[in-house]
Amino acid sequence: ITINYKPYSVYGNLRADCVRKIAELKDKLQVGVSAKMAPTLYDWMSVWLTDHIAVKRKITTAENYETIARIHIYPDLGRIRIDKLKPHEIQRLISKKQKVGLAPRTVRLIHHVIRCCLNYAVRMKQIVINPAVGASLPQVLSAEMATLSAADMQQLRAADLMETEPLFPCIILMAFQWLTPFCFPRQNIQCP
Repeated sequence: ITINYKPYSVYGNLRADCVRKIAELKDKLQVGVSAKMAPTLYDWMSVWLTDHIAVKRKITTAENYETIARIHIYPDLGRIRIDKLKPHEIQRLISKKQKVGLAPRTVRLIHHVIRCCLNYAVRMKQIVINPAVGASLPQVLSAEMATLSAADMQQLRAADLMETEPLFPCIILMAFQWLTPFCFPRQNIQCP
């Protein structure tokens, strides 16, 4: 096919595949996305970190993003052109990082850096869609809050902290006012 006096070739197993690829190519050219010579993820992420993140975020955030990219993203995905990057490759990276034993929060941060970088590529018309959007991420489990038992509350009340602890009234107020409705019925404990 020739578009704007430039020849382009598309290949597919079926005619429908070729028609779909031609339509995608025309869409890319209409929205200003270059059909050839897209940067690698390494090159694009370097541009994104220096031109966008370093200007809009705190220095520590930019340094953390650069470290995440250098350690976790570049070795696996850095050589892939951003227009050739597929959702399953990003999902494979997420699964690999989970199997290695990284914390779910760290894996989510790696995905966040990739997704934000590719969102910037979409805004700058380097790619049409962001392949990182549909990835399934690990769930971050939060620790359950521990509360005082009735015996601990009685022990706190019985402790002779009145003279030694200047914040004793605040401790008692917090213990009996905030935790009482959640831990045990009010009639069993009497506030001093």
